[in-house]
Formats: sequence, C-alpha cells, structure tokens
Amino acid sequence: MGTGADLFGKLVYSHALSNEENPPLDDQLVVYDSVQKLLSGAITNMASTAPTNSPPFGSDLVYGGDTDAWTALAHTLKARFYMHTAEVRPGAYAQALTEAQQGISSDAGNYVGAFTNSAAETNFYYQFEVTAGRGGYLIADALFVQLLETRNDPRRDEYFNAAATRLSDDRLAPDFKQPFVTYDENTLIWAEAAYRTGDQVTALAKLNEERANHGLAAEVVAGQALLNEILTKKYIADFQVGHEAWNDYKRTCTPNFPPTQVGQKMPGRMYYDPNERFTNTNIPAAGQGFNGSRNPDDPPNTVSDGTGQPCLAG
Repeated sequence: MGTGADLFGKLVYSHALSNEENPPLDDQLVVYDSVQKLLSGAITNMASTAPTNSPPFGSDLVYGGDTDAWTALAHTLKARFYMHTAEVRPGAYAQALTEAQQGISSDAGNYVGAFTNSAAETNFYYQFEVTAGRGGYLIADALFVQLLETRNDPRRDEYFNAAATRLSDDRLAPDFKQPFVTYDENTLIWAEAAYRTGDQVTALAKLNEERANHGLAAEVVAGQALLNEILTKKYIADFQVGHEAWNDYKRTCTPNFPPTQVGQKMPGRMYYDPNERFTNTNIPAAGQGFNGSRNPDDPPNTVSDGTGQPCLAG
C-alpha cells in the first residue's frame, strides 16, 4: 500500500473490502500513516516471545526466520516512507533518522528476491529480456552510465555490460537476488536525515560509510555540496531497487538531469487505470481533480536541493 501511495497518491484503503458502492479514497498521507502504524505493529510482534509466535525458519526464503533481520527491515521501511513525506512534513526527517539508526546495518541484511534457476522462480529481468526475448527493450541510460564512469564507481561494471547496452551478466542471471531494500539505502537515508536535522558530521560519516562499502575513498565535503553528494550516491545505490530513485527525484530534483524530451517534465505520479474509474466514480478522469501529473502531497520542485539551480525536469 505504501508503494501504491508512491505511485498513485490517494487510494481506496480504509473503505476497501467494505462492499460500498464507489468507496472513497484516502489521502496519500493517510495511507502512509497507516503503513507506519502497520510497520510499528510488526516490530512489536517480532519482539514477542509467546509460544505461538515462532518464526517460520525453513519457509522464510530470505531471512530464514531471523526476527532481528525482519525487525531491521521494518525500521528501514519506516525510514523510507518517512522520507517520502518529508517534503510536506519536514519533521519526518527526524523520524526517518530515528528509524534508520535501527535499520539494516550490513549487506547481509539486504532484503532480496529469492530467485533461483528453476523456470518458475527466475529473476524477472531475466524473464523479460531472455525468456520473453525482449532484448533491447531496456537499455542503459547514457547519462547514468556517464555519471558512474566519471566517478570511477565500480557499480558501472556491476550494473551494465562493457558496451553499456544492457544489464551485466550477473544482473541478468536467472538466479540474481534482486535487491529491494538495502544497507546502502538505509545508510544514505541516515546520511540525508542527519544533514537535514543539522548534523553534518554524521551525514559525512554515513556518506563515507556507504562509499567504503564499495571500495571508494572517503570524501571531505560540506554544506550543500555534501547534500548533493548524498543524494547523488543514493541515486546510484538505488538502481533497480524498486522506484526509490524516482521517489527521491520527485522530492529533491537531484541529480538535476535534463528531460529526455525537451520541454517536458518528469512524471510525478501514475494515472489511475481507466477501468478503476469505470467501477468507482470517485476516481476522476485523467488530468482532472487529483488524477493529474502531481499528487497534492507531492508538490513540484522549482530548484534542485542538491545544487540550488532551477529544476530542469521537475
């Protein structure tokens, strides 16, 4: 539901499964608040030692029944969703900081897809490009490749093949464990949240922790340049991690890339499927009401948070 709120904004949530005709939609922030409540409850449940609260162990394909790992994941998810609201709720940065401090603390805690070489369990990028024969449909963005190369970031070769025409062999392997929530993301949320709450010392330390995790030397940077570096590193780290790079871009306009189509803007939300409107008249037509190009709780950026320059595609 949190991902749905990211993509569409208002959703049928509290009135779902109520047998109401044309159920009303909850505001995007209300959905986020409900997700936070659910995650808090999950953390409490994980701490229970009741006999009926035994972990699934062998049935848990990611963490093997490790409740500490699941608890850290829940804290990182709470931090992620607080960041999604911080543009209109600045106090959410402090909340995200508190959660990130309890979140995923190493690559071993990454939440990944449990894909295998079995035909029904392969990585979905492999299914799309190899099994379905859609090679060439997804190509590496030239600006992203250039960004990695100019920074000598080792993820250039981790992400893409030598010609930068497709994903790397490792990422296209049928059993590649697709990352969904990561230590890198948590570390850089911690860095940004610390910066936003006035602690540049910790912000720099967490930035350099993420850099060290990829064999990169520490940086010495401060002020807006520090924020720009944190946001740019998070853009790099969140490649293929769902749509987190897009969420950060909507919030910060960083990196401040020009639009692919001159004069156009980066999409700020997804339109509701027309079939949803056919079955629920509370959903407006595309381009009307809250079914426009931006969510009411996610205003467009006029400048880039990282550079202070006019936002080129926001």
